[in-house]
Amino acid sequence: DIFGSLFHKAMELIYTDDNSAHHREKRYIESIVDKAFFDILMMKSEDIRGRNLVIRELLKRYVTYTLEADRLVGGLVVMKTEKVYKCRFCLDAQKELFVTLKGIVDRIDSTEIGNRVVDYKTGRVNVKTGIEPKHLDQLYFYLLLLTAPENRILPGIDRVTLDIFYVREGYRKSYREAVPSEESFNAFKEEMKETLLEILNPDADFIMTDDLTKCGYCPFKDICNR
Repeated sequence: DIFGSLFHKAMELIYTDDNSAHHREKRYIESIVDKAFFDILMMKSEDIRGRNLVIRELLKRYVTYTLEADRLVGGLVVMKTEKVYKCRFCLDAQKELFVTLKGIVDRIDSTEIGNRVVDYKTGRVNVKTGIEPKHLDQLYFYLLLLTAPENRILPGIDRVTLDIFYVREGYRKSYREAVPSEESFNAFKEEMKETLLEILNPDADFIMTDDLTKCGYCPFKDICNR
């Protein structure tokens, strides 16, 4: 997803740049988008042509939306952006069976009401309200990484919100928020443990999915001719 990669890079560049006073300026946003094109596609601004010109204009619009939405958040401080986290996850304590989990978290914010874990979504939204279940699972996965003993970026789930930013929705309604509970977090961890144990079970066969929409982003779809 080239558009998604460019958007993520642009937002990372903005929130790791000390020139925050210039975020509203049109020329600043244009320069950030051009730098994202160079970092991701090794393409200079004068070389951007055809379809990429359309992508460039959309990026500028969506970056502006995101900055407008962030300005509505009280006491916002972006703590981390596009960082890789790893943790050990126990599948069976008696057998001392562990796996290493890894993920790239889009953003961790501090606000006047606590901390929030943010994930950007540049694709189409399939639900009118709330967060799509698969996107919520992704946020819980990030929460698992961030609360792991070896990371401790977040001390726990108290005063933490899980936020999806649906970029295409416009800045006034892009953020959709969920408040995690111990019950739902533990249920997620248990479900993930069962899934990983099934994957690692040598006696369990891998069966092709009947849901072809899952094949859209699968890196192995060419192997099974989907």
